Amino acid sequence: MKTVLLAGYLLIFASAPARHISALDAQEVVPLWSGSAPGALGRTEEDTPTLTVFPARADRADGSAMIVFPGGGYDHLATDKEGVQVARWFADRGVSAFVVRYRVGPRYHHPIIEQDGLRAVRVVRASAARWRIDPSRIAVMGFSAGGHLAGSVATHWTAGDSQQGDPVERVSARPDAALLIYPVVTMQAPYVHAGSRRQLIGEQPQPDLVRALSIETQVSRETPPVFLVASTEDRSVPVENSVTLYQSLRRAAVPAEMHVYERGRHGFGLAATDAALSTWPQHAAEWLRRTFHEPIARPAIVDTASTSAAVDPAFRGKAGDKVNGVPTYRTINAAIEGAPNFAQTPWVIRVRAGRYAEKVLIEKPNIRLIGAHRDSTIITWGDVASTPAPGGGTLGTRGTWTLKATQPDFWLERVTVVNSFDYNANAKKAATDSTKIRDTQGLAVALTDRSDRAVIRDVVLLGNQDTFFADAGRTYVTKSRIEGNVDFIFGSGRVVFDDCDIVSLDRGSTTNNGYIAAPSTDITSYGMLFYKSRLKKQSPQMAPASVSLGRPWHPGGNPRAVGMAIFVECWMDDHIGAKGWDRMSAGPTNNGERVWFEPENSRFAEYRSTGPGAVESAGRRRLSDGDALTYTPDLFLDGWKPGGVQ
Repeated sequence: MKTVLLAGYLLIFASAPARHISALDAQEVVPLWSGSAPGALGRTEEDTPTLTVFPARADRADGSAMIVFPGGGYDHLATDKEGVQVARWFADRGVSAFVVRYRVGPRYHHPIIEQDGLRAVRVVRASAARWRIDPSRIAVMGFSAGGHLAGSVATHWTAGDSQQGDPVERVSARPDAALLIYPVVTMQAPYVHAGSRRQLIGEQPQPDLVRALSIETQVSRETPPVFLVASTEDRSVPVENSVTLYQSLRRAAVPAEMHVYERGRHGFGLAATDAALSTWPQHAAEWLRRTFHEPIARPAIVDTASTSAAVDPAFRGKAGDKVNGVPTYRTINAAIEGAPNFAQTPWVIRVRAGRYAEKVLIEKPNIRLIGAHRDSTIITWGDVASTPAPGGGTLGTRGTWTLKATQPDFWLERVTVVNSFDYNANAKKAATDSTKIRDTQGLAVALTDRSDRAVIRDVVLLGNQDTFFADAGRTYVTKSRIEGNVDFIFGSGRVVFDDCDIVSLDRGSTTNNGYIAAPSTDITSYGMLFYKSRLKKQSPQMAPASVSLGRPWHPGGNPRAVGMAIFVECWMDDHIGAKGWDRMSAGPTNNGERVWFEPENSRFAEYRSTGPGAVESAGRRRLSDGDALTYTPDLFLDGWKPGGVQ
């Protein structure tokens, strides 16, 4: 077997084909990684994901490519019927085809399987010139569980990272089209294919993981065009999988075409012997040709605000130059600088997928930052309290933000904001280690000064200690996830968390893995309301009864800071224990003492908590039905109704 190094990874030219792959058309077997694949449990064929290449027929080649993921319930691969046969069919019609051998259960699960799928797209795009394909005409196709993988790649793709040493990782994993054939789509009852879910995410997966891997919930404006084939006779993967996905695509204005056949049992492949079913490949080929060569303009989304400016990491023009009539910038800060100082209506900045290493400061009102998808539009910075400040001294906690907004009517949607400081690695250092950082508070988002009527929607905030600092005005957070460990939601603002996932990170302790809320609400004001949300732990292994709902923060010992945190109809995992709340100190005072503030002197309470962590105890105040009427989102927001939030 001969090998050659190309573009940072090995191409293997096989004198004998890989198992399950016919040698008739296969010209190359390409490992997705040189050497051992990330997360590999061995070096056997099953541990080594590959591509097998079926070049397009030369006289018909049009430069397009098809990456094929065979099905098999995530525990085997139907490589011949849903791989080789399909690849030959498309290659004969001018489409270069690549059959992926990805890793499957029971040895491999999520995220390894999705990682293989994303890498396959990158490998094909990175070697587009070698295989004489157009890097902007790369489609993915999947059957059954392979359809789920193709759908995951189409919705969870990430942009290339220009800082990577591996040149393959510098290119985008976004496919330009996705063809899903009798696909597994949802991980949620009642239409889930139980076997695929079990192999992918286990018998009892966390609810947030179930949602994240249900493709119909992951569709965004940036999802590529999709072609669907299904049968109402399919009893293994009900047709509702495809129908619900089609509906999601329509809502997001993503071009989509669906063919539903009355007859056809699961796994029909090309269905060459069925006069009706066998028409789908030709429909697919024609759709692919139109999609790549005659693209149609995407219809507008009726309830989406207009675009005032765009941010695109691939943009190379002068800041503010117009692309399709829209001022475009390479960085978020540049787009904010280009916004008017006092916009009277929302100034909408749309941020394309990418990883933005920026410390974003927004000191203008009416700014809206809207990303492509919260899994693909990522803003990251890594300051902590002891980081040196530009003017001398250190930043202190309040200066560690990755994103900070100080003016009214700020809106953040479909992005992830990260404080990237490696808290756990630092915590593991010995106390005598001179490199150990002592003050590790680090904010992801800060809302301060004149901030009011802020909306955070479909966002992920990642940090450890002090992730989210809401210290001014009113804020509405919905359909978002916030992660951290110590006091990771804190401040004096009025905040409603509606339908959110609040995730406590594991510090490795059996008794104290932190505190969720640390409100410093003025005694005259409403504070934090966690409404119909879910309190989760990082992993099932995290110690039970090791996290407190919150503790009272009195900045500088301020006696007026009588914090309010109310949990209404929230589900709580068992990391929340019977203790419920904890005390917190301030100081030292002038005489060197610390002052302790007890939770029973604060405004902490629950109403209709459920789940393993909803433990009744004397220390956990429960609201009566009558009391609960005074703790509603409308009262916390003082009558403000966030416009445009569904």
